[in-house]
Amino acid sequence: MKQSFSSNYKKNIFFSVLIGIVILIIGFVIASAQEIPYRIVTKYPASMILDEAKEMHKCGECHESKDFHTCETCHNEHGSAVLSGLSFNSTIYLTGDVPEEKFIPSNHIFLNENQKLEKITINELLKKYGIDKFKSITLYSNDGGFTTIESDQLGDTSFLLPYEESIRFADENLHVSTWLKGISKIIVVGDEKNLSIGGRKTTFGELLIKDTVQFTVEQAPVMLKNNSDGLIRTGYTAERMEGIEVAKLLTIEDEKDYSLKLVNGTIQDLKGSELTNSKLVLIGSDVVLVFPEKSRNTWIKQIVSIDEKL
Repeated sequence: MKQSFSSNYKKNIFFSVLIGIVILIIGFVIASAQEIPYRIVTKYPASMILDEAKEMHKCGECHESKDFHTCETCHNEHGSAVLSGLSFNSTIYLTGDVPEEKFIPSNHIFLNENQKLEKITINELLKKYGIDKFKSITLYSNDGGFTTIESDQLGDTSFLLPYEESIRFADENLHVSTWLKGISKIIVVGDEKNLSIGGRKTTFGELLIKDTVQFTVEQAPVMLKNNSDGLIRTGYTAERMEGIEVAKLLTIEDEKDYSLKLVNGTIQDLKGSELTNSKLVLIGSDVVLVFPEKSRNTWIKQIVSIDEKL
């Protein structure tokens, strides 16, 4: 009797193991035939898989499983990565028709009142910096791309999202060609034409999205004596600016006089020869007439209009 029981027990163990092996083989065949990442357990540590599972569980609180099992869903809604611990080194230059130009650290854009990173709409960001009404925005990426969007096309789905190289823009209601990664500059065009050049009404933001020039100002030689070897080494310091050439907006003749009107109503006259190489630049909150070859204290601030003197 005991021998029979022992024999049956061994047979049951054998068949259990055999069935298990068969199940594993069938599972392997099925996994090999489908696009299932069955090798994930051999390539990634268990702790990482567990962390990913927790993130998917969070997604499941808002989305149906059939909706979030693709990369596009999470990327389009939440950005390119989970960035709660990411240290940003980039800045976004906010300029154009704004109360004041700003260099904004990327992570400051997304920090909420609880100091947590979250997405934000374009309209929320602009309102944060005192911009309630505008005609359009132009977003520039750090690889030279740009997209311009009218204000009436922006809404509650027009998100700025965290991205490893600065920030990205996405809007499910706009064509994907308008989406942009690595944004480095935002130019705002206002809806009030408060600048006049040669009798033509415009805005500084409107001029910025046309042809601009980069130029060097206040270049100066510097030197340093090295105490260890006694040698004097030299170099140069300067500032690189971007602006609009006045000569491209207005026909300038050297001997003619031109009138500059300032915000406070003051009128200042200049000869055409002084105006020829000048540039319009936004510095802080002022539109400034910059003379690249002259020192900063000669630049004229708070420009409202430039016209030929009658």
